[in-house]
Amino acid sequence: MHLLRAGTPLFLLAVLSGAAGRCGAQPAPTRPSSNDRAAAIAAAGIPVRWQATLQATQQRTGGVAPTVRNRTTGYMYLSPAGSERTRVRLTLSTTGYDGSALRWAILPGRCGSDMVPIAPVERFPIIDIGANGRGELDMELAITMPATGQYHVNVYRGRGTQLSNVLTCGNLTRAR
Repeated sequence: MHLLRAGTPLFLLAVLSGAAGRCGAQPAPTRPSSNDRAAAIAAAGIPVRWQATLQATQQRTGGVAPTVRNRTTGYMYLSPAGSERTRVRLTLSTTGYDGSALRWAILPGRCGSDMVPIAPVERFPIIDIGANGRGELDMELAITMPATGQYHVNVYRGRGTQLSNVLTCGNLTRAR
């Protein structure tokens, strides 16, 4: 009996240390990344809304000439509007507007990336700018915004859609 009592604490210590070793081998829970969260939201069918703050871009020219200070800013909000439709609310304010057409498009990546728009530029309506330098769109477009990824909006001066034509740009983020 004395042997059993003397051996019991050693036996219990061995059992407990083995159990502790197994518990320590389990990986610690990890926090899901933002892409995991976006994928989970998309999988759950929760509509994703996007927003962007438009910031003026530096004028890019190939020649040596004085640049005009660009002060074009604005906001954009995108939300689902039914099957394969997106509601767009865009507000724009610009100084030194010369009356040329202002085109816009939604592109993958972040501002400054030279990517192809998610739809042909012709599907995005021209922004009419008033004499006060302000323009606004509030309409539905026949496009579907992806639920995940990085996107930005470019507003172009004139008819070009190159980086040199970008008047203002905003990185789209998920609206809260």
